Parts: sequence; C-alpha cells; structure tokens
Amino acid sequence: MPRKQWKVQLYCPHPGCDRQELASAGINHKVRQVVDIDGFYNLACDNLECMKCRRRVLSWSHAILSQLDIGHRVQFPCILTAKHACDMSNVLLLRNRGLGNSCSQIRNKVDEQHHEAWLRQNARYLTDCEGFIDASQSGLLVNVLIADPPERAPLPRHRWFMNIYIQDVFQRLDEIKASITSVSGRILKMDSTNQVVKKLAGRPDKTALWCTNVENENEQILNSVMTTSEGHGLTKMLVRIVKRYKNADIPPPEILYLDRDCCGASTLQDVLKPSDWKHTVVRLDIWHCMRRIATGCSTDSHALYSTFMGLMSNCIFIWYEEDFQRFLQSKKNELTKQGIHYNSDEDVVKTLSRYELALHCRRKTRGVPETTRLLRELIQTFSGEKGRDTLGVPLINSSRMKGIWEAQERHIACIQDPPGISLYNRTGSTKKGGIDQLQMCSWINVVGKFPFAPEPVYSR
Repeated sequence: MPRKQWKVQLYCPHPGCDRQELASAGINHKVRQVVDIDGFYNLACDNLECMKCRRRVLSWSHAILSQLDIGHRVQFPCILTAKHACDMSNVLLLRNRGLGNSCSQIRNKVDEQHHEAWLRQNARYLTDCEGFIDASQSGLLVNVLIADPPERAPLPRHRWFMNIYIQDVFQRLDEIKASITSVSGRILKMDSTNQVVKKLAGRPDKTALWCTNVENENEQILNSVMTTSEGHGLTKMLVRIVKRYKNADIPPPEILYLDRDCCGASTLQDVLKPSDWKHTVVRLDIWHCMRRIATGCSTDSHALYSTFMGLMSNCIFIWYEEDFQRFLQSKKNELTKQGIHYNSDEDVVKTLSRYELALHCRRKTRGVPETTRLLRELIQTFSGEKGRDTLGVPLINSSRMKGIWEAQERHIACIQDPPGISLYNRTGSTKKGGIDQLQMCSWINVVGKFPFAPEPVYSR
C-alpha cells in the first residue's frame, strides 16, 4: 500500500490501543496467489506495526481497508483468504448468483477460462520453441533443451468461492443494510405465507411457521419477519417501519393492504392511530377476500371452480368506461381498415382479448351495494342446479357457505378502492386504430393474481 504517497493515517484496529498510529514494518513474508478470471497473479503486502501493543497487521486486511476513503479503497483488487485471494472480477460474478448460477457453476466457468488461457500460453511457448529447434538443427545452437510446458495450477473448490462470497457480503454489510432500510412506498401490502419457511434447513428448521412480508407498489420488500403463528408478533415490525418513515422524513403511505385485521379493534390499528400513519387508509387484500369466500366450495378441483372464481372477480371489478370506449373505438377503426364488417358493438367486443383489455384499460371496484348484490346472486346461482358438474357433484357446500358469507359480507367495504388514489402506473403509450396516446397501464401489485388475468397486469 502506498501509504506515504496517499498521505493517509492508519490506526491500530485493536480496541486497547486507543487509535495508536501504525508504522511500516517491512514486507510480509507470505505472497498470496490471486485467482483471476483467466489466470493467476501474485500479491505481496507490507506489515504495519502498532508502536504501543507491538502487534502487526497486514496492510490489505479489512480492518485497515475500512479506514480508507472510497477512492483509495476501491483500488484494492481482491479479497484475501488464508492461503489464496480472489480477484474482484470473480467477486462480481458471485454477486449475481441465482437459479442456475451457483458457486459450482461459476467455478466451472472460471476453470474453463483458465484452461483456455493456459492453452494459449502453451501455443505461444511451443511456437517460440520451434525457432530454437530449427537453429539447433542448422548448427547455430548446441545443447538446446526444451522443457515441457508447466502444468496448469488447479482452482480452489467451490466451497472456497462460497467463502469469498460470504466475505464480500460482510464487507458490504453496512451498504446492504442501508439499501434495504431506505426502501419505502406510497402503497404498502402486508402479507403472510408459509411457503418460505418450508425452505429452512438445518438448525433453523421447524423454528417458524409463517413469514410476513411488507412490500411496496414496486414489489420491493421493506421488512420480513418469521413467526410461530400467523399474525402474531407483528407489532414491533410495524412500529419500526413507522419509525423508518419518520426518521427519513418520508410522508406516510396512502394505503396499507392487509390480509387480516382490516377493520375493528386490533394491535395493528393501535399502532397506526397514535402515529403519523393515522390518515393511512387500511384495506383488505382482495385476493384474500376471494379466497375466504372460495373456502365455501366443496373442492378447488371442481370443474366449475375456475369459472366461479372468474365470475367472482367480475362481481368486484368493472372497466373504466372512458378507457373501454376509447379502446373499443380503436378496435372498430382497425376492423374497418382490415375490411371486416360488424353489425353492432357486441360483435366488436367479442374480438377483444383479455390481454388487450388489461393492457390498455383500467379497472375499479364497483362499490359496496352493487358488489354485495352481485356476489350474493353469484353464490345463490352456483348453490342451485347450475353449480353441479356433469356427475351432479355440487360446487358449493351450502351450509358452510352461509356462515362464510355472513362473516365476509361486512368486509365488502374493506376491499373498495379508496377515492382519489391512483392504483395504476402508466408504463407507456402507443397508437392503435388511429387513436393516439392509448395508455398502457400496469396494476400496482396490491391485489394478487386473479383467474384469467394476463401476466403484465397481475404480477403475482
């Protein structure tokens, strides 16, 4: 480290030395072999000695690097281990790990790069040796001995690459925490799932039953906790999120979607009322409301189950009339341009696909009276003969559905869209049927995925 050239002061990292300045103590006797993306190179470092405790530290250790400013710190090219070191080019590959891109896969890719570089070096070496062999045969040189090319140095195992990745994460831990805790949003959703905890293995296995996430409209996670029961122990998490908004001077979210405790007295309501979030609108996640009503069905493998869920979605949502009429007119212009004749608007509506409607038109809730009436009529319809399959098996368990509907009817008001708050993001514009600026909308991810809904609209 060019410490004197950089004009930096380094201090002893041990707590008992009270920031004693370090002095140079010569070059360290150990030279590390650095694993580059296509070869190896050697790295030497100098020792720094504390004049108080007489202990020595390496100039490129993490305790010393953390004392440098960012401009000097990024000049260090690798991460050190006990015997080797890893170049930052490999570390960047490890940061992008994912499905099909594990440490073993990255090691195989680096090993292939090393093999190709070794072959190129051997080809250059053997090509240069040909000149000496020709000179020896012509008598210009005598006693020419051509040594065999050196063997290729083996790469460390994949566990070593995993260790490098862990060290890189620990070195960036403060930045990672800052990036995670700086996430906010104007529309939040709190949802619990038991699918994540099934992936726990080893000692943490079976220590939690539910995982609760708080995410914003961009599907970014604000916080995530694991609990032993659904809805239990979430008060501290919500208190810290409220405190995060307050410390960052961020306005409170406009809407908070929950999977439970949307109305009435609850611990979550007790946290929101005395805080700055007292004006935040609390709503029930629509997909959870639909799933609650669907528990009155005899089975989800019934032939009419998907039809029932699709019609339930139609009972809750309706297309914006302005968007629908604009898109309908653009479709008419397209059909006229193609020479296709139609007798009425109903013929044109039949040509509209669900994907096109969801891409260019927005949806909104129908309101409490109409939604209640339509859902009641839907349940009554499928409770009769129309709710049986070809074998006569009923879709709805009437006795169970009666109690479920009485409990969920009071939550119809909790799933309505808050007035004056936009739940759509405009993702672009296009020209269709001669009509300009036909907006392409993306539903903010707060209501889950509905049956028959295209992927660009409902992303989960």
